[in-house]
Amino acid sequence: MMPPVAHPPRSDGRTDAVPDRRHSFGRDAGQAPCIHVRDLLAKQLSELDARIAELTALQATVHDAAVAADPADCDPERICSYL
Repeated sequence: MMPPVAHPPRSDGRTDAVPDRRHSFGRDAGQAPCIHVRDLLAKQLSELDARIAELTALQATVHDAAVAADPADCDPERICSYL
């Protein structure tokens, strides 16, 4: 585990505020945050891919229901054949 990072003083003089986030990725240790940022982006892309797959499946289900239902065949005992 890395030791706590000493953050430079804030320009507004406050000491109780959250430190500048640029330092939380290791830049102050001489490392670029690129690997961390890349990993975060890969995770977000994976989550987006999963959500898109869910929405695509939902779209197909709604489409199939809309095409299959025929208002002429609507049962008078039901509110709507789509429900």
